[in-house]
Amino acid sequence: MFMRKIIDFIIPHTCLKCKTINMDYGLCSDCFKDISFITAPNCKSCGKPFVNKTKGKYCGVCLRNKPKYILRSAVVYNDNSSPLILKFKHGDGTHIAPYMANEMTKVIQDFVDDIDLIIPVPLHKFRLLKRKYNQSAYLAKIIGKNINKPCDYTRVKRIKNTASQGNKSFSARVKNIRSAFVINNANIKNKNILIVDDVHTTGATINELSKTLLNSGAKQIYAVCFARVVSE
Repeated sequence: MFMRKIIDFIIPHTCLKCKTINMDYGLCSDCFKDISFITAPNCKSCGKPFVNKTKGKYCGVCLRNKPKYILRSAVVYNDNSSPLILKFKHGDGTHIAPYMANEMTKVIQDFVDDIDLIIPVPLHKFRLLKRKYNQSAYLAKIIGKNINKPCDYTRVKRIKNTASQGNKSFSARVKNIRSAFVINNANIKNKNILIVDDVHTTGATINELSKTLLNSGAKQIYAVCFARVVSE
């Protein structure tokens, strides 16, 4: 403990977002206040935060067409949270993963005991070579340690080198990701699986992966992302 204090004094922590000196590992007080953390009340299915207090359990979208998975996200994706995510995803900012994963762990406590297996959203091999690492796998590994659940990085394979989902409509995203995943010779029958990804936009990717897992015998699909887009 004493040596840890000496090291922290010589090499102080800096805020993961703005790089100002910070006493703790994570965000400084100013950046923390800017982040919109998702808390109750929120949809019991997709986790979308309700703008107004309501006695309802589900958002309008889930009432009309409930997704194949139960999703939770830690923060709202906006101009304040996106720099942190983009630094982690595209700027070799793997040191940010523990903070993100710890926040994600907090929001899955209502179903954490039901989880049998954790699977990160896989990258196609060409995308992995370009990016050098799978950001979802980094998050999944830490979450697995936090909740003492096994992770599997090879059970699902991405066989379709899809174009970027950015700037695509929902229907185009669904078409783009269709049949992108296969189960890689592994038994998942009757398992409750937690899918891990960094950002939830329209849900097309997680929905397709959930469909693949359920068709292969999975019992229940849960999903967790660090951030999610919240449309009006």
